[in-house]
Amino acid sequence: MATHNFIYACISGWTATFKMPLFYSNTGVRGSMPTMNIPPYTTIVGMLGNMVGRDLEPEEVKRIGFIFEYDKKGVDLEKLESYTLDTEKNIIKRNTGTTNPTQREFLIRPKLHIYLENVDFFESRFSEPFNIPCFGRSQDIAWIETLTNGKQYEIVDAEEVQQGMVRDTLMPFPQEGASGIIVPLANYFKNFQLGYSRDVGGVDRYQVVSKPALIKRSSLFKVSNREDCVIYMHSIIG
Repeated sequence: MATHNFIYACISGWTATFKMPLFYSNTGVRGSMPTMNIPPYTTIVGMLGNMVGRDLEPEEVKRIGFIFEYDKKGVDLEKLESYTLDTEKNIIKRNTGTTNPTQREFLIRPKLHIYLENVDFFESRFSEPFNIPCFGRSQDIAWIETLTNGKQYEIVDAEEVQQGMVRDTLMPFPQEGASGIIVPLANYFKNFQLGYSRDVGGVDRYQVVSKPALIKRSSLFKVSNREDCVIYMHSIIG
């Protein structure tokens, strides 16, 4: 098997919030706005773009692999405020009388172990990020851990394998041997036209692999800095 090099980094935070697809409203304080237990690939690409300082093309990202961990879930009581665009004055106005208390789930002490194929492109971005990374919402501030080599990243050796134990990641559905919730997610977003809403670059079904599972498929890699599992490297453009 041919060997590969990936860039590895560990991003940590105090909280994380990942929007559950197809969930748009709640029923007030008796309801709860749930969070996904795993970040979608679009969220990870958005985080990387924030660090680079611009929206990324899918071809720049290439393949992504990750393991996502957190301690537990919490629930916060928040209020929602809605706004309307006044087209005549071209200003955004707050709608009065629409404040609504809501319970929102969040993840506590998240940690993202990320592996990226485009080493040359991302190496300088982890050393000197343009913006502060966030786990979902702007208040979910994160930071890049300093590793044992004294840097915010390391280049790891990887060897492609036919099967291995996979955990705490996101994989295309169906995946034999894996168990977990199935969610429809965008593959990527196109957000390059100023003044226009972003376009969805295709939607596919994905499976949250929250329990260790023995997987047999392509794009599995044994990496030099991890012994307990293999890494699934996912291409967001197929």
